[in-house]
Amino acid sequence: MKLMKHHLREVPGYQHFAEIHQIKSGSSQSGKYHIITTSGQSLLLRIENGLGNKERYERHAEGLKYFAKTGILMAPLISWGVINGGQHVYILQHFILGTDVRELLEFASIKRAYDIGYKVGQMVRKIKENTNMSNDKEELNKVRDKARVLVDKILQEYEAYEKKFEEDKRVIKFIQDKRTLIDEFEITICHRDLFIQNLLMVPTGEIAIIDFEYWQLDHIYMDLIPLDFIYTENISEKIVEFHRGKIAGYFEGEPPEKFYEVYAYITALRCMALWSANKGLYIENIFKQFDYFQEIIPKFLRK
Repeated sequence: MKLMKHHLREVPGYQHFAEIHQIKSGSSQSGKYHIITTSGQSLLLRIENGLGNKERYERHAEGLKYFAKTGILMAPLISWGVINGGQHVYILQHFILGTDVRELLEFASIKRAYDIGYKVGQMVRKIKENTNMSNDKEELNKVRDKARVLVDKILQEYEAYEKKFEEDKRVIKFIQDKRTLIDEFEITICHRDLFIQNLLMVPTGEIAIIDFEYWQLDHIYMDLIPLDFIYTENISEKIVEFHRGKIAGYFEGEPPEKFYEVYAYITALRCMALWSANKGLYIENIFKQFDYFQEIIPKFLRK
């Protein structure tokens, strides 16, 4: 959205906004702006039309509060709210200056890519250790019930979709046979959009996580699963090493077989859902990586 200064007068601290610079990167529908205050402080402002977006922004702000308690490097929430008589909704955070990890990996060595991934894996483990809610039986049962409904919905939508993929019966059988994994779900607060473009390396060498708007309670392994391969035709060796490092950083070594079972199951469901939504440009590549889920470790992660 095009930002006019009068839109911001009700944002707390507006009188101290000295510079306002639009940020054009990212896929979010929000208007994003880098604010520099009269004291030289850098802030991040998101602002959007208020109609229909209040609940989403409120939830985003709630997520920022949760993640701030985990001790990971992120941009803390300053304030959020509805302004201009309900016309706009905003979130104001501190601004993190860093380099997009996606850009870093383009020029990184294979070892460097692995090391960056290892740091991210350690952060994901830290989030899990501080927000594991598997002992909350009410929330745990909600997530498990939601997962069961989702599995049924994905299978039904694929059945109704006229375009099928080869070897689909093998994938469907895998999904049905592994439904018992849902009964073993452990849950934690998950980012659920932990692609490399949502990671920044700050000048100290630490990794910061940004853009928490899709967070929710989910499986403890959700943020480890490299789903970005679903959306690309070619699997870069550096990206593979980044994810290999991320998995190793989380487990401090080799992951258990259960991780790969969950990884394969979630990937199968995501791929089938995207296929039925006619967004399956590279889905068959992923199916082949898992030998249509006769294997639980994709070829690019096998040693």
